[in-house]
Amino acid sequence: DYLKDKLKEADKKVHSVGDVDKNRTKKSVKQIYHSPFLVHAPMEPLVATAHVEKKRVKLWTPSQDPQRVRKSVASFLKLPLNKIEVNVTFLGGGFGRKSQADFSLEAVALSQLLEGPVKVVWRREDEIQHGFYHAQAFQEIEATLDSKGVPVTWEHKTVYPTIMSLFIPSSQTPAKWETGMGATSLPYNIPNISVKTAKVKSPVRIGWLRAVCNIQHSFAINCFVDKLARSQ
Repeated sequence: DYLKDKLKEADKKVHSVGDVDKNRTKKSVKQIYHSPFLVHAPMEPLVATAHVEKKRVKLWTPSQDPQRVRKSVASFLKLPLNKIEVNVTFLGGGFGRKSQADFSLEAVALSQLLEGPVKVVWRREDEIQHGFYHAQAFQEIEATLDSKGVPVTWEHKTVYPTIMSLFIPSSQTPAKWETGMGATSLPYNIPNISVKTAKVKSPVRIGWLRAVCNIQHSFAINCFVDKLARSQ
């Protein structure tokens, strides 16, 4: 419901070609699309083994970003980077989820507490409940067509929590490269295009998942093109 309301408020123009307002025709087709939050759920669960000693740490983890893990562990334990050894194991499924350092830090924290090596394996229930989710999205696309059924104008409103909130919590507007994943890089030759968005707060942690914003944009855009074809 919150995103539906935000869709009505989508007035921040992020892309414009031609003049949509002056070139609308009488025949109009419009559709709203919803993409839910998505969890990564890789076949191989989140797992890490840590051994925290007095002045150094050894860690075995299937990380997609071992540099980030190393920095996070150093910050958590207040140790210099050269005292943190990260051994990267086979990743298995990751899809972006294993770029986060949380499950590795959990093994480190437990090893420090128990004063010995600790292996942590997340249960599937924990992984799904405490994930970094692909953002849900609401989109509205409206096109007007000429007498031959060819699109003359294309208006695309897209609202979703930005992944930038993962790095800058106050971020609420999709970054240029996010809308550039499908919405502002429309592959179809339409003379008049407008793409708009709005500020959106996220109730959960947003993270990388495969094609990121192409997931929702390609879904809506290509379903809508199919709808245009069937409207003839």
